[in-house]
Amino acid sequence: MDLLEIIGDMTQSALAATPGSATKVLLQGALARRRKAAFEILLKELRQGSGPLIPTDDAISAILRYQRAAEEGAARRNLRLMAMVIAGKAFMGTLRADEFLYTADMLSSLRREEIILLATMQRIRTGSGEAPSPEQQWTLAEAELVPGVFPDKEALRATAFACLRTGLLSDDNTFDNTGTFETTRYMDELEGLAPFEAALGEDSDLAD
Repeated sequence: MDLLEIIGDMTQSALAATPGSATKVLLQGALARRRKAAFEILLKELRQGSGPLIPTDDAISAILRYQRAAEEGAARRNLRLMAMVIAGKAFMGTLRADEFLYTADMLSSLRREEIILLATMQRIRTGSGEAPSPEQQWTLAEAELVPGVFPDKEALRATAFACLRTGLLSDDNTFDNTGTFETTRYMDELEGLAPFEAALGEDSDLAD
C-alpha cells in the first residue's frame, strides 16, 4: 500500500458517522467535510507525480499535520500550498516531518493578502531578464497592488511587515520606515515546490 491508497482510504472514511448527540454529530460532520475536501486537494497534487510513494513515518506525520490544518479551518489556498509541498518532497524523497511541521505552521497562518503580496513580489523578482533592485521591486509591487488589492501604501507596507515573521520576505527598513522589502531564498525554495499564484485558485474556505 502506498500513500495514494492510504489517503484514498482516509477520504472514503472521512464522512463516516459516529453516534452521539445532535451537536456532536453536527460538529463531526463539519470536520469530516473539511477532511474530505482537504484529502481531495492532496490526492490531486500527488496524482500529478510519478513513481512510488512510500508511506514512511515522516509522510504519515505530514499528512496528519495537514489534516489538522483542515480541521482548524485553513483556507483551501493554504491547504493547496501544503499539499504541493508534501507532494513535491514526497516524490523527491526529502519529506521530513520536523521540517514540514515548521513549514505547515507558517503556510497555514498566511492570510490571502499576504499570499498575494508574496506571489507578486516573487514574480517581479524572478520573472524574466535581470532581476530588478529591491527598490524597483517594491515600486512595481505598489503599482500593481494599490489600490486593487490594498487600499493604500500603508496597508501594503503593514502586510509586508507581517510577512517578515515567515522568513519568506526580508527588509532593509530604517527607523523612518522608508525602506523596502524583497523575497528570500527560502521563498525561492518554497516557490519551486508550491507556486503561490497557483494556490490562489483555491480561494475559498473549507468552512464555507
